[in-house]
Amino acid sequence: MDDRGLVKWRGFMMPEHMALIAEIDWDMHSQPKPLLDDYQIEEMESRLQFAFESKVPVRLTEHVGGLEETLTGTVTRLDPITKEISVRVGEYIERIKWEDVVGVEVVDD
Repeated sequence: MDDRGLVKWRGFMMPEHMALIAEIDWDMHSQPKPLLDDYQIEEMESRLQFAFESKVPVRLTEHVGGLEETLTGTVTRLDPITKEISVRVGEYIERIKWEDVVGVEVVDD
């Protein structure tokens, strides 16, 4: 017998219940943004500058919406005015806010 789990009960749940379940799920998986000290920020800045000048790939960890996301690519632009980092990931350019970055790692091939 093929059991669909909770999917079969969704018709009996009110939209408010579904929203509450989604909120509880988000609360369980979200994390507070880590506090970075001056040394960590300076270290990340120097790694980004090195990666930009040397055109080597980096692994950036960003904290967005309570979750950490990691992407790997080549830094194409460091914009001090908008405080954004442009990273080429495959054929796309991702723009990341500096304030969201919590980790920078130079990738060795």
